[in-house]
Amino acid sequence: MRDLLARHARGEFIALLSGDGARLERALINFMLDFHVEKHGFTEVHAPHLVNSITMQGTGQLPKLAAEMYKLGEDDLWLIPTAEVPVTNLYRDQILRPDQVPMRMVAYTPCFRREAGSYGKETRGIVRVHQFDKVEMVRIEKPEDSYTALEELTGHAEEILQALELPCACWPQAICHSPARSVTTSKCGRPA
Repeated sequence: MRDLLARHARGEFIALLSGDGARLERALINFMLDFHVEKHGFTEVHAPHLVNSITMQGTGQLPKLAAEMYKLGEDDLWLIPTAEVPVTNLYRDQILRPDQVPMRMVAYTPCFRREAGSYGKETRGIVRVHQFDKVEMVRIEKPEDSYTALEELTGHAEEILQALELPCACWPQAICHSPARSVTTSKCGRPA
């Protein structure tokens, strides 16, 4: 273990979890996937971790964010920055009939970004790393239903936090302070 920690300190590893930490991360990933599939009818998608430039353009990652992404040169493949990229592109170049939507998909992937260490208004207190794991939800909706879908997703986040029995002090402020949420005063205790 001492050798592994020394290698991590030299920058040979991006992040290392072992024992209970590794088990906790796996349990949280499984919890999130199962929660969205079983409770809210999402379809689980096992997405690729490498995509081509056209796929990256399909979600607006390219050309704007090319410097923040990892490209595998001669193969025109990119490591995904989020599961949103391959999952959303499942329906690229298709026109969906009204009876085909809404679509609800959830995927776990590792994510890769060059923006390590960034810090700002939305990331305060978070030290970003080049590789991290993420469970991503993607919904394809009719335009007129998109705001309602967003509110439902915010509600799902509240349900998860409550199911994990985390005190509101641990909740993201965007959820805790949401004016549309009763949690702002009744359960949270933080001033709105």
